[in-house]
Amino acid sequence: MKSRILTSFLLGAAAGAVLGILYAPDKGANTREKLMANLNKYRDQLLCFLDNLSATNQTHPNGAFTEDESVTEAKNKANQLLTDVDEMLAQMRAKNKEA
Repeated sequence: MKSRILTSFLLGAAAGAVLGILYAPDKGANTREKLMANLNKYRDQLLCFLDNLSATNQTHPNGAFTEDESVTEAKNKANQLLTDVDEMLAQMRAKNKEA
């Protein structure tokens, strides 16, 4: 449950920041720089979130590793978000080199 709330919060914060920057009047290169800074910040938050999820894993008394289904789902979603952020950053960096 906590992982879903945190994931929702991160998605909402990221969407709000991106929309705010996109609708602010500024040059394209400046806007991309701001977006990249925000995306890097959210990328770091996702990495921290994944580290925290890994730290909450449980070990079964018989020594076998177990992971709660919601933790697995949260990890998968966070990893997908991380992939999306990396792709967006790569596209913006390429666009900045063109400009």
